[in-house]
Amino acid sequence: MRHGYDKMVLIFVVIVVLLTLTCASRSIDDDFFAPRGNFETAPADDNNEPESQPGESSPQVLFTQTGKASYYGDQFQGKSTASGEAYDREKLTAAHRTLPFGSICKVTNVSNGKYVIVRINDRGPHREDRIIDLSYKAMNMVDGINAGIIRVNLEQIR
Repeated sequence: MRHGYDKMVLIFVVIVVLLTLTCASRSIDDDFFAPRGNFETAPADDNNEPESQPGESSPQVLFTQTGKASYYGDQFQGKSTASGEAYDREKLTAAHRTLPFGSICKVTNVSNGKYVIVRINDRGPHREDRIIDLSYKAMNMVDGINAGIIRVNLEQIR
């Protein structure tokens, strides 16, 4: 009876080791969470939608939200975000309360239709009446700097 038990334990250990080795072989490099493509400019066409190539589908929207957006002040430049990276006012990044770090979102200024694609790298905003904090560059691209707070549509696309 003991021999059968030992054999089962050995088989179990071998399975666990094989599963561990299989899972461990998938490494995530530093570039895994970096946004893909050119997110520095937004098209200026009338309907303000990204142009797609023939046979290419529009990005799938995973989550939507409408509300107020603000932007980071200069006092946050270089300070650590919740994801651990330093805030850079010249990058297209944003803070959201619940979206996973690395999420890619399209943020559209409701008043003028201009939009920007940002990557979530921080938690916030810390004001209940706002849904997202944009970097200075992102807010500037949707013409929201002078207003300071704007109404936006947020769409998580990745």
